[in-house]
Amino acid sequence: MPLLTNELLSALQAGLAMANEASDMATAAGVPMSPNTPFFRMGEPFRLPVSPTSGIDRFPSATADLAIPPNVTTFRVTNNNPFAVRMRGQQPGADFVPVTATTGWLFLPGVTEVLGTKYPIALTVMSVDGPLGSTDDTQKAGIGFLEMQYGTGG
Repeated sequence: MPLLTNELLSALQAGLAMANEASDMATAAGVPMSPNTPFFRMGEPFRLPVSPTSGIDRFPSATADLAIPPNVTTFRVTNNNPFAVRMRGQQPGADFVPVTATTGWLFLPGVTEVLGTKYPIALTVMSVDGPLGSTDDTQKAGIGFLEMQYGTGG
């Protein structure tokens, strides 16, 4: 039996209230909410130098912090390398922790991803073997760049 109009309206209002509560809880927990739109780039991309030993290097430098454009909600990463790359961010007030071959975000060869941001003040990256690195020498960790840019949307 179909719901009557008032029952349908009540169910819709209850669902919207639950969605709003979940959004408020995510915002309170520091999870930025991005609009349901395609990725909109804000500012120019920057290139993070990667190598098998660069995981101990703080980007942009040991004494400088990232300049994040205002009102960003997401970031896009492109790994044009034949090898995989690991990345880790440093939060304001936290100690710098180097990335390792088994920690941080993993970006496979040739991938472009848009992800939500927690507004790190610095990053660290390193190259690691790609998924076929044990049989394909071109996927062994090497020297290159990981491209990143901030924006909004997904």
